[in-house]
Amino acid sequence: MALFLSLLLFSSLNVVNARPPHSIAVKSPGFSPESLSWDDSGQHFVIASPIHATVLTLSDAGILQSLISDPDFAGKSSLSSLAVDAKNQRLVALFVNSSSPFLASYDLKSRNQRLFVAPLAGKLTEKFSGQVAVDSLGNAYVTNPTGHLIWKINPNGEVNLLSQSYLFSSPKISEKKEEIAENSKEIARKIEEIDGKSEAIDGIYAIAYSRKGYLLVAHMITGDIFRVDCDDGTVNRVLLSKNLDGIKGFAVRRDGALVAVTKTFVWLLMSNDNWAEAVVKERVEVKGGEITAVTLRGNERVYVLKVGVEREGFFEVDEMVFEEEREGENIWVFVLLGLALIYVFYWRFQMGQLMQNMNKKKN
Repeated sequence: MALFLSLLLFSSLNVVNARPPHSIAVKSPGFSPESLSWDDSGQHFVIASPIHATVLTLSDAGILQSLISDPDFAGKSSLSSLAVDAKNQRLVALFVNSSSPFLASYDLKSRNQRLFVAPLAGKLTEKFSGQVAVDSLGNAYVTNPTGHLIWKINPNGEVNLLSQSYLFSSPKISEKKEEIAENSKEIARKIEEIDGKSEAIDGIYAIAYSRKGYLLVAHMITGDIFRVDCDDGTVNRVLLSKNLDGIKGFAVRRDGALVAVTKTFVWLLMSNDNWAEAVVKERVEVKGGEITAVTLRGNERVYVLKVGVEREGFFEVDEMVFEEEREGENIWVFVLLGLALIYVFYWRFQMGQLMQNMNKKKN
């Protein structure tokens, strides 16, 4: 019986390990989302398109439903980024219009109820606007690439300047241009489009919160990553084994690993010293579309938003599984199998001892 249970356990683990990555394909002519987050309370994804300035939910079955449609902003502003504040069950969205950026907060339970609008001093360009992240206390953080700064907005909508550093406007930008032009056609094309006005994109963009009390932010062109203290705004450049040009989004897993996305790649970075240094552990190429955002489901499962897929009028939300995770699962299979075999041998030994004792009593 024990042997049978062990084999059954081993078979079930193999089935779980062989589960293909989850993928949701959505037909949505005219709707091209660029922001993605996960709402654990509603068990659905939250997505938004900058053009429509409307927030939708996306179920595992691929069903879209309206979540937030603010008449004050529709058709007047571009929705640049969003994040779910799980602690306070609200959603924060970064809007940009022709005059200035602002952060709006909405109650997820009542959907369209707006909690506050926080104007952000400064100016963002609609094409290269910032991103927003939320910490475990409900504070929101917004990057401003053009002002080389990070705002901190508390749950009541009060805005403070967290950090503004010369490091965010990298002095390496001029030296990097030739290297970028050789290694990244996309970034080189962007530089040509703005006719040499590199200040328009010379700044930090992607941002993510680590539960250890700091932010990780990335420079749009150089690929530099910075660690920023959430309390005093202290900035430290992370020493990287490889710079990742054109980072579009960040997500920090429960184990502290950083997932970064560029146009066609998903990168896994790890650090053993609280992000004084970091190494690229793995790179996964994503085909058939362009990655625009990344999020975590349950703090561990990584999902990316992919637009411009091979089927016209579709976008996809795809789960990403790294090879190191597969290897880890395989190791646990063998460990559990070993424990099961030890149990079987121990059980057989005990039964053997019992039979010997019974035979002695009979004799």
